[in-house]
Amino acid sequence: MFNEFSPEEQLEWFDLNNKSVEHHVDSFYYSVNIKDDKCDNEDPGIVCLVRALEELKKRKRDNLSEVIEFCGLEVHPTGFSIYQYHLQLRECFDVFICDNIMNEDTPRICVQLRTRMLIYDGEFKAIEKSYEYVKLIADTFGLQVYSTLENRIDYAFHTNLIQRSTDYLSTEYLREHLTSKLKLFHIIGVISDDVDINTLQLGNRKSNSIFLRIYNKSREVIEQNYKSFFIERWYEKKLISKYDRYVYRRAFELKSYVTGVLIGRCEWYIQYGKSEETKDMLKELIRQCYKNSDNAPQIEKKIKGLLPPVTVINNVEFQTKRKFYASCEKSIDENIFKFRGEPELRRLYKILYLKKEFLNYLTEKTVCFVDNKGTRKESMTDWWKRIHSCKIKYTDPAILKMYREFERNSDLKRCKKRILAGIAQYCAIKNDNLDERSYQEDICDMLSELNDNDVHEVDVALKEGKLPYMHNFQYSVIQSRASRQLKGIINQKEKNGKE
Repeated sequence: MFNEFSPEEQLEWFDLNNKSVEHHVDSFYYSVNIKDDKCDNEDPGIVCLVRALEELKKRKRDNLSEVIEFCGLEVHPTGFSIYQYHLQLRECFDVFICDNIMNEDTPRICVQLRTRMLIYDGEFKAIEKSYEYVKLIADTFGLQVYSTLENRIDYAFHTNLIQRSTDYLSTEYLREHLTSKLKLFHIIGVISDDVDINTLQLGNRKSNSIFLRIYNKSREVIEQNYKSFFIERWYEKKLISKYDRYVYRRAFELKSYVTGVLIGRCEWYIQYGKSEETKDMLKELIRQCYKNSDNAPQIEKKIKGLLPPVTVINNVEFQTKRKFYASCEKSIDENIFKFRGEPELRRLYKILYLKKEFLNYLTEKTVCFVDNKGTRKESMTDWWKRIHSCKIKYTDPAILKMYREFERNSDLKRCKKRILAGIAQYCAIKNDNLDERSYQEDICDMLSELNDNDVHEVDVALKEGKLPYMHNFQYSVIQSRASRQLKGIINQKEKNGKE
């Protein structure tokens, strides 16, 4: 297939850095201790806080469709563990509040920062922004924050170094190359015509120290249909090619990794390929794939060698918790750096400031892949050395804007699909039959259902030829709810050009 394209076209579509690694903090959880907080909840501020949250939680449970806010955060009807109250700024962070602490060492509040915010705003600003909301809650009820403490930090390395994970994650390879302080391991794979190992886990996930995962991140993004901005980030960092980006975008729209990637590869050639005969053959294969996704393995065999496979992005992720940082207490305390923010956040900022030192320890002392294991010539394998020596970079604001734009476009496409699905379902139920109907018929049928109770304030200016002004009673409520839910995603300042 490559021979069909000019050298310039080959460079445009298939150029990438095939030994690339990019790092970011994927999750950051921290806890907040309130000054003079007691198990008996005698503080009037705590009593009022818990009472207010309980009333809002009950109201939310009684009407799940209602969007209820507390100090600018959305109230959820459920919590987790001892933290009964859940507040959220969607796609940014979650705040969990406890009604009764078990002892005086139990934090009253836990905050969980999400990937989107950590990448878009940066780690330091993400902490600062979330803490502003925590501080607002405390100030509202006359409470004072005493300290903050790290709970969990996930360090992620996205890489295209591993294309056939079975070669790197098999027990034979681990026996020959892996040195680790984490003794428990777990391998996950799929058995079909071959044995395909796609995930390695080291350590105990439920432990309070360190846990490592190596897994197919591109598959996770597509199948979970979440964090679509990673596709643009990989392309901008040259982890994937323009061809890969085209295929992954299509797979993301289809919410399918195996079938979606297959269709994306075929559609790319149909749009940009040169052979009409090949295009006709691929169109038939796509038709078969849509008809029955079980045909995917057979179709994959037919296009093998004809269309290039996509570049796989794996994630090497260290999940670190409080016990790990407690073991580094002396190093954290002895480190001196300039800090002008909220004094309660000093420890969190210091840990981020020492991030490179922690990563060096994790990728050399905790887990390491080596050649000549157990000999004097023992040294890091080439691929692991690239992860160990990965530079800590910060993304340019212009690039972040590009990520946001792509994510918005992806969300718009999903919204359109939900609307079309809703129209089709509504008309099928209303007409009590599953006969095929045109889009025009269904949309007209649905609109004709609007009656005097749905529409009001009709103002027809016949002389000026204006259309009637239609307003749905329920729409304003739905629109208001959507606006509050998307507050954490849509940056109004950026939209208005004031940022």
